[in-house]
Amino acid sequence: MSSVSGATPNSAHFAGLALLRWQSWPLRQRPLRAVLALGVLLAAGIGVQWLTGRIYLAAASVAVLIVASWRFFLPVTFQLSQSGIDYWVLGRRRHIPWQSIRSYRIQADGVLLLPYQDDCLIARLNGVYVRWNGHKEQVLALLEQHVAAGRVGYASRGMN
Repeated sequence: MSSVSGATPNSAHFAGLALLRWQSWPLRQRPLRAVLALGVLLAAGIGVQWLTGRIYLAAASVAVLIVASWRFFLPVTFQLSQSGIDYWVLGRRRHIPWQSIRSYRIQADGVLLLPYQDDCLIARLNGVYVRWNGHKEQVLALLEQHVAAGRVGYASRGMN
């Protein structure tokens, strides 16, 4: 999947007219989950400090967990267009052409776009998760329209 950085969401550098655009920020949009996530981070830090007796290891473990779950803590703007999917985080744009999406996996609150036909661990690690925030039907329709025939959309059990 290709990427382009440095553009802003209001920039005219993307090809094609925006078909759909929204912002996903679970920290703000789901306050109960935010409190739970912060509690888990705090508990992990306390647990590491208790096990090791070293405050710097506790701080490092919390920092690693925050970095690993950055999509929860930072706002992400998604835009779907004829040329593909663009998303912005911290002012950086990444473009994913429709041709780069080989398969996708539907989840309860979003879709995982996969760069490989096989649904393997490597594909999931290289995939991009798009939360649909109320745009499920539109996102799925665009995926079906633009992801070529012969590519498979995987549905999670009971999540359709």
